[in-house]
Amino acid sequence: MQGIKYGITYNGLHSYRDFGLTVTAKTVGFPERTPVLLRPPYSNKPIDLSNLYGHTVFGDRALKVEFLIRDFKTMTKQGLSDKLTLVANWLESSMGRTPLYDDVAPAYYYLGEPVTALDWAEMRAHGRLTVEWTCNPYRVAKEAEGNQRWNDLNADLDVAQDTQFTVAGPSTLMLINASSELAQPSITTTGTVTININGTDIELVEGTTVPINQAYPLTLQAGVNFVTVGGTGTISFTWYKEVL
Repeated sequence: MQGIKYGITYNGLHSYRDFGLTVTAKTVGFPERTPVLLRPPYSNKPIDLSNLYGHTVFGDRALKVEFLIRDFKTMTKQGLSDKLTLVANWLESSMGRTPLYDDVAPAYYYLGEPVTALDWAEMRAHGRLTVEWTCNPYRVAKEAEGNQRWNDLNADLDVAQDTQFTVAGPSTLMLINASSELAQPSITTTGTVTININGTDIELVEGTTVPINQAYPLTLQAGVNFVTVGGTGTISFTWYKEVL
């Protein structure tokens, strides 16, 4: 651990700065692959469909943290109980999966919620609360690709790149998806700009187009991608890296 002030941020509050909790143990789980197997009749060789859509399918992951809770104001059992109530309400007030930041990796967050019951072990003047979050398999970058400050770039994990371009006729753009997962960026344009998706030129409406509103959204594979555009104006791509 990083010292007594180390902690996690969840629901907009920090475990140490807002509650004075000390992290005494942490277990970061990794997701299991979820194989999609089709077994033909009378065959001993299943067909693996796991990568049918160009990426590996994972299940959820678990993050477990043990907190030491003490009441420094009254040093009483009632004070300890009151503090436990505050902490439990903080942890259980999330609506669905909520960003969870770990101080050791501030550039990313988990999306999770404490599905299992909180585990409380009370001692004489303090107690230990164990919380287990069920999270999405990938951590999500806090900053969009192309928006990281130079001093914050991680030479092993990040890519310095432009994600906003001026379009003046047909051209090919290079986008690098440093994620472990496919990425579907939001696209913001000015002027009249077309983009080629799956061999079809699509004219983009000026403004921002989000993937969920597109029948065939632009999908970036992990690694280097080349995107063909045309027309006149500007185009920018916004997505957030996802890593294990």
